[in-house]
Amino acid sequence: MAYIPELPYELFYERAREYLNDPATKILSYYGIKKDDKLTMFCALANDQTENIYIASYTLPDDPSLILTSLSLFYLDAYYFEFEISQKLGIQFSFLTGQNQP
Repeated sequence: MAYIPELPYELFYERAREYLNDPATKILSYYGIKKDDKLTMFCALANDQTENIYIASYTLPDDPSLILTSLSLFYLDAYYFEFEISQKLGIQFSFLTGQNQP
């Protein structure tokens, strides 16, 4: 299995935003796994023109008070994934809570 980089959320967000600024890039998958007191999130992005796939992860404490900046603020297709993550794992995203700071 190939290595999946684990990034701090801020760096994950910056890189995902850079990739998603290209209209040919879309989110293939974005989900999380809960283990002990941590949540590990995985995201796969694909560019249809270059046929490249970018995969990254980040780990967070299982803390319901934590609010993450939402990719949905600039890439609306992320809403479905963030909504599902929020419902299943309890992670809060700024777009879903109304705290829409970029």
